[in-house]
Amino acid sequence: MLNVSRRLFLGGLTTACALSARASDYPRAPIKIILPYPAGGTGDNLFRLLGNQVEKQTSISFTVLNTAGASGNIGTLNVVRSAPDGYTLLCAALNNFVTNQYLTPLQFDPLRDLVPIVRLGNGPVVFFSNPKVPAKTLGEFIALAKREPGRLNYASTGIGTTTHLHVELLKQVSGIDIQHVPYPGAPQIMPDLMRNEVQLFAGSLSVAAGLLDSGAVTALAVAWPERISGYPNIPTTAEAGIRDFIAANWFAVAAPKNTANEIIDLLNTEFVRAMRSSGMRERYIQLGYIPDLSSPSELISSFQTEANQWEGIVKRLGIAAGKL
Repeated sequence: MLNVSRRLFLGGLTTACALSARASDYPRAPIKIILPYPAGGTGDNLFRLLGNQVEKQTSISFTVLNTAGASGNIGTLNVVRSAPDGYTLLCAALNNFVTNQYLTPLQFDPLRDLVPIVRLGNGPVVFFSNPKVPAKTLGEFIALAKREPGRLNYASTGIGTTTHLHVELLKQVSGIDIQHVPYPGAPQIMPDLMRNEVQLFAGSLSVAAGLLDSGAVTALAVAWPERISGYPNIPTTAEAGIRDFIAANWFAVAAPKNTANEIIDLLNTEFVRAMRSSGMRERYIQLGYIPDLSSPSELISSFQTEANQWEGIVKRLGIAAGKL
């Protein structure tokens, strides 16, 4: 009869061998990437570009599935509950991977139940306004808001989203009083911004790049250490007098916990190779994202640091839980 220690050892060895065997012939089928947001958004474009490029350079096939709802929580939970076999991956972003857990009770812990594979890029937050607003820079907008407290409105894609949190953070550090108007999504916001029904929106460059070029909206500042490529006329928040205000949305790829390290490493290698291929970096920058090819271990540390920061920010802002 085997003693307990020997049974545990052999059981662990059998499991390890099974995982190794599965990883050695991976992938044998198409890989699903769950995008927990509506189709047609920036994340949709970024991940389809990535999947297409990986398919060109390997035999790996990808399918991007949009599973929207609850600020990304529904699709994220689907991935958490998936088998850790590398065939179901998640489009991870700042909200569904970091901030949502501080705004509403979740059935999972993203930092515990998911494993990051690679961060695709950072999308520096741009503060957009209407040309009719008598403010051409963020500093001028803040001065206007202080002269007329409570009169100006800002739009977001919903309570607790990053488009909400970033402006609330701006309000806190600048001392301005502007009113929050939540919308279902960015496509509904931009027409109202062009009609001057709302005067401020904080989002990624891709949301309004065409409108910027036509002059339908203005860009007051970008919350990044330096001006961004392609739009060198947009000043930084530091130039507006707001020091250390750096804000970006980002997209990453993640897998369920217990996914074999060999699978994580293989996917990281192929995603990084795709991002370094000719033209991919330029296409991401055109969509307002700066490639950031962090390793899985670097991401674990980075996401934990961000989680600690945003937990404190949400508490300071006083945004009630259970709103998503």
